[in-house]
Amino acid sequence: MKIFTLFALSALFIGSGQVSAQTARKTPESVIRFLANIKPDSKSSLTPFIKKAAAPTIWRAQHEKEYMFEEPLEGGDADWQFYGDYYYKYDGRGNVIENTYKDSEEEGSTRRTTKFDDNNMPVYQIDENIDEDGNATPSTERTCKYDNVLPSVITERRTRLYDADTKEWSYQSNNYNRKITRNADGNVTQVVVETLYDGKYDPSERITLTYDGTTKKAVTYKYEQLTNADDGTFEWETSVALKNMVWDRTNGQITNQISDYYVGDNRLKSASMYEVDKDGEEYVYGTMTVDYDDKGGYVMTVNQSGYVAKNAITYTDDNGSYVATMQQYGDYNEDGKLTDDELMENQKVVESFDAHGNLVSYEYYMADEEPWILNLQEGSKYELTYDDATGCLAQTIQSDYDPETKEYARSMKIVADDFVDVVAASIKSPETASKASETAVYNLQGQLVGKSLEGLSKGIYIKKAGNRTVKVIKK
Repeated sequence: MKIFTLFALSALFIGSGQVSAQTARKTPESVIRFLANIKPDSKSSLTPFIKKAAAPTIWRAQHEKEYMFEEPLEGGDADWQFYGDYYYKYDGRGNVIENTYKDSEEEGSTRRTTKFDDNNMPVYQIDENIDEDGNATPSTERTCKYDNVLPSVITERRTRLYDADTKEWSYQSNNYNRKITRNADGNVTQVVVETLYDGKYDPSERITLTYDGTTKKAVTYKYEQLTNADDGTFEWETSVALKNMVWDRTNGQITNQISDYYVGDNRLKSASMYEVDKDGEEYVYGTMTVDYDDKGGYVMTVNQSGYVAKNAITYTDDNGSYVATMQQYGDYNEDGKLTDDELMENQKVVESFDAHGNLVSYEYYMADEEPWILNLQEGSKYELTYDDATGCLAQTIQSDYDPETKEYARSMKIVADDFVDVVAASIKSPETASKASETAVYNLQGQLVGKSLEGLSKGIYIKKAGNRTVKVIKK
């Protein structure tokens, strides 16, 4: 019998934040797998340095300097070494529309230009290398389209790389389509992901759901991946199959793997895990239950014939700080009780945010051998200084944990200046203002049917006006 594991369906978005703001921590593969199962609420973020904007003014830094704490090339004591400048341009909503990096030792620079839709989602992005004379050569181009009902869900992504020698573009990795099917109630019944293979887009993953006719809530869920069969052909293999699903709350917009549905508008409460044998017979081999607290945290328990996994999120303050834990047990003596002696795996992630929503500390703990006591594996701390006049993040000093010395050491510093209120600086054109107030009406399958309900038959529709989307009934 297979061990039940929840993997998150990857839906990679175009990176649109500041380069320095998205400097990634070196995360081991175990943490990636861990966070695929334990996901914090959307109100928190794993990315530091992002300032939460408050209308009607949105202050942003137009310039940053990056430093690394290390010994100089000519020798001597470690100190802050200047690495380069970042320059930013914004739209009136605070999105970075142009991001230029100038290395301290290079003649040229790199530039990323991004366009956003009305929902602040990136729809076009191009990376370019700029030589010392100001001539630009493209390197990577990305485009995205989104679902009409769920404006943050990508339905089409394209990535092209430019060969400066041959002056030709080619499609590379991370190109896919996501086709979403909805029923008459507007609930998602199937999601098929098509990836680029041998010059065409073929199905590689799919999610299938069925709904109760009375409650209109999903009662079965199946996630499948296309795999290589023994005879060299391809076949669908079921990774996760659930039935008897009970929801804490749901809106029927289920487009990702089930491990995404412990937060937000879709929170699973319980389900049975099942398989289908070679004769087509279904049998249940385990259960999963989720208990929620009043702060958005939860404990998810998977119980499978003596094997128990517990994933938990606990929020520790109103800033989004949290503790995420995962333990796996084996009931070796089959007494139905789980003790520390039966612990098989133990991991923990702790992240703390300040009142601005910025990350101030991150720590990952893992027990890699018996007695499974947690030990700090990696961590980062951020000393944040804010500009008094604008509230913008003016300086960030990052320190990283060294598991050998078991101490934190300074690693990077970002100094920001030249702050601007992008709302006041932006002059909205009549076209922009018109688009922001446009109304569009879609049927429950996500198809555009008009700009108003006038002339449409009776039924339920989805009406979108600016950034607001609601269900409406025409009688």
